[in-house]
Amino acid sequence: LELNQEINRTANLFYTLGIRKGDKVALHLDNCPEFIFCWFGLAKIGAIMVPINARLLREESAWILQNSQACLLVTSAQFYPMYQQIQQEDATQLRHICLTDVALP
Repeated sequence: LELNQEINRTANLFYTLGIRKGDKVALHLDNCPEFIFCWFGLAKIGAIMVPINARLLREESAWILQNSQACLLVTSAQFYPMYQQIQQEDATQLRHICLTDVALP
């Protein structure tokens, strides 16, 4: 029951951010519960998950984002500076970068 609630909450968040059926969302996460929540949340709304290996370098990650046409990225705070730079300097479709480990005020 709790797992399904988290998956639904995550799916609703994606939907609120404008993610729809067929949209591509990149996940750059280590092994963590949020990976499962995102994966199944995306499946619930018909979006496509684009996994990015957490050990890839900037150039490789940028290439995946460019070629997948992902419009949203979910990652952790430690990778935010790299992805912010990619979003600003590389030709990607990224509209949002969501962080899994940052508490909101």
